[in-house]
Amino acid sequence: MVAILSKGVTVSGVQAFQDSDRSTQFVYYPTTVRCIPGETLQDFKVSYWGIGKPFFVQKNNRIESVVGAVLAGRATIDISSAQRKALIEQIRKVYGVRNPALIPLSLQNVRVQPVIAENTLSIDRDSDIKFPDTIQLGTAFSYQVGTGSSLFAQFVATQGQGNKFIPNPAFGINLIGESEFLGDSWTVEVEANLSQVWSYVRRRVGLGISLGWFRFKLGDYEGIIQGLQRDKIIKVKVIEGSLDNEKYGQYFLEMGKEIFEVINQQVNSEVGFFKFEPSHDITPTASLTNTLWNWDVSLNLAYGEQSLKYSQSLSYKNIISYSGRIKRLIPASMTLAVTCNQASQNLFQDLSNPNEPCITMAKVEEFQKRLIAEVSKKQPLLDRIYNRYILGEISQEQYDRAMKILNGLSFKETIMSVSTVQGLIAVNIADSFQQSLTLGLSDDEIDWILVEAMK
Repeated sequence: MVAILSKGVTVSGVQAFQDSDRSTQFVYYPTTVRCIPGETLQDFKVSYWGIGKPFFVQKNNRIESVVGAVLAGRATIDISSAQRKALIEQIRKVYGVRNPALIPLSLQNVRVQPVIAENTLSIDRDSDIKFPDTIQLGTAFSYQVGTGSSLFAQFVATQGQGNKFIPNPAFGINLIGESEFLGDSWTVEVEANLSQVWSYVRRRVGLGISLGWFRFKLGDYEGIIQGLQRDKIIKVKVIEGSLDNEKYGQYFLEMGKEIFEVINQQVNSEVGFFKFEPSHDITPTASLTNTLWNWDVSLNLAYGEQSLKYSQSLSYKNIISYSGRIKRLIPASMTLAVTCNQASQNLFQDLSNPNEPCITMAKVEEFQKRLIAEVSKKQPLLDRIYNRYILGEISQEQYDRAMKILNGLSFKETIMSVSTVQGLIAVNIADSFQQSLTLGLSDDEIDWILVEAMK
């Protein structure tokens, strides 16, 4: 049992291929999974605290103000009920199968990549980030991100507009796996100069030098591969099969991807000239209606047309062959979060204020006032410690230790007695730094910290 590569149908966001053993069975694959609560997104919950009013917890012998959020859920990379209905109608139209059996494509060697802006949102390595190591299509998986980052809390729970579920694409998952297909035999000998290929493609984009990426539409990418072949920049000699794009179009797109990835190897950078990512949407094109092409292709605008100088060392020659059962890389992506608004507010919880699930502007302004008050309270001591460091009175290690103590205390919102604070500070120093004298702060400065913390 294997999917036949040349016998497939495509509707928006999903493809299906006829099974080699059963003509009434079709193996489907969601190219872009739609985030639909209750369907592909079975469970979703965001809990946050400390944005707006302070949220206090007890830690050992102290009660302190904390800020953070936990985003968790359970999802399935699968097609929606609307996609399933559209797919069945397309199969009936193309193959005349009245009641097709639909089963998800089986994947091997799956690689999972969470989509989270960890650096931007100040998510540190001590945060709880849990994703599965491997995923199968049509099977539910659980995930969780928990962090003390106030920025992350505001990002995932800030109030949005509308009374419909709106996906938050900044939080999701990408996966790439292998699957087996039954393909038509096709073998070609390919020859090209990589410098000429890059120059042609960059010239076709026609934009100036700038930072960022230019993403091709599928039809444009197809046109570039056809143009490279038509203008003899890529010389293709057919050994088996033909140049029929309707039947072998998938192979031509894969051939272009292979050449572009070789071009990436010519630059001493992790960024490269081209980027291939799981496609966010697949719509049939006029000439490649049954293609298994699920990649978004982007070009790096930071490189100009002459970034690869012409030389014989950049010559590329290879025999590309597809015959019988072949393995293809299959990408997929899914958004795993929704915006907090009128439709979704029941999925969000503010532990400090249960009556207002979303983070409103009033909460943000209140939190900013608290932060400003805290900074104003600490700043004089921060300046004194920094000046001692600049003057060489304390070492880098001593400065870092002092900052750790200060960052571990809230001068405005930590609740405890002076004796408890003194004991806690001494314990922390003894545990982490062996003895308090090695910190490099005078008794007066330690006393100043304690007094200011209790004001």
